[in-house]
Amino acid sequence: MPSPMKALETSAYAICTVRLGQMHNDQVLLNESVRLYIRGIRELHLALKDPKLLYKDETLGACAALAIYEVLQGDRGSYRNHCDGTLQLLKLRTPALHSSGLGFKIFLGCRFMGVSDSYLHSVSRDAQVLIPMQTLRAMERKESSFLGQKDWMELPWTSTPKRSFDQLLDLILQAPEMIRRGSDIGNAPPETQLKLAGELFKDCLELDAQLELFHNSLSEGSSNPLYWPVLSEEAELWKSPWRYEFVDPSIAGTIILKWACSLMVRSGICHLHALLEFFQQQANPSMEFEIDIQAFDITHLRNFKEAAQNILLSVEYCLRKDTHGTRIPVILAPLALTIDTLRDWPHCQEEYQAARRALQHTAGLGFKMAWPPVGERG
Repeated sequence: MPSPMKALETSAYAICTVRLGQMHNDQVLLNESVRLYIRGIRELHLALKDPKLLYKDETLGACAALAIYEVLQGDRGSYRNHCDGTLQLLKLRTPALHSSGLGFKIFLGCRFMGVSDSYLHSVSRDAQVLIPMQTLRAMERKESSFLGQKDWMELPWTSTPKRSFDQLLDLILQAPEMIRRGSDIGNAPPETQLKLAGELFKDCLELDAQLELFHNSLSEGSSNPLYWPVLSEEAELWKSPWRYEFVDPSIAGTIILKWACSLMVRSGICHLHALLEFFQQQANPSMEFEIDIQAFDITHLRNFKEAAQNILLSVEYCLRKDTHGTRIPVILAPLALTIDTLRDWPHCQEEYQAARRALQHTAGLGFKMAWPPVGERG
């Protein structure tokens, strides 16, 4: 008889086994993980074919677990298939099935889990430090995420208050649509490009302000610092005498992802500002502008590489050996976003190369999907 619990258990065993095999360089365990993975796929297929089991929480959990396994094994094609299947099943289930119990916890995992081809993910003991799969999957595709719809933003939390990380994801869910709008500017008729760029510029400024309000509220809600500099224990490896320490991994995951999003948004603001200046310089004198770009002072936003430096100072905290890899998921997507954002900025090449080294290092620790980074994959 098909069993969704059996599919979830077998897939979870596959993840644990491959991770142990990687940590101890044990080929027997690695081979056993492949056997468990294949068995997990077989059990999942049986559950998906049964209408009575299709909507079970365990079936959704098994889909997500198989995607996580591929992050550790590095098969991007299989990862994308499992990732897309998980999201399709999540959407098919509707928001009402994710408001309590296991369904709610798996929903959080799917929302925060790592990403597909462009941005990586893995597993952690705490769902708060997982990385937003659907959000960044949407960024990759330059499309809106269904999780940004009103029902998906509200119904799962009818009986549970949103954590700070949930609130941050609410803000980040605006990003995929903004990325799509940015891509549309170059394909639009010349007479509408200025209008599209101006509207997007103002919306990006608003999102940046919301991110800063979120960060300030997070800091003010604690009587103690959320993070602080300490002497690095691996200064030669990370090429810095300092690193950041955080009050706990959940706060680390929230703050580091916030820095990555601010980096991306502020870089976009600077690109749009330069584009609008170009439009005004090249425009016909009779053309009317809905936005006076000279009226916007973005001096404080131009030093966006400071956010990248903060992320880099957080790497050692996330990769400490005594945590046995449980914090690595905190840093994967922020590093990938840093690399993708800084690649074409000449004044940020030091930070860009440092982020590449750090991400490559995570791949060597067993998170194979982390390398190569965005823009360098076949």
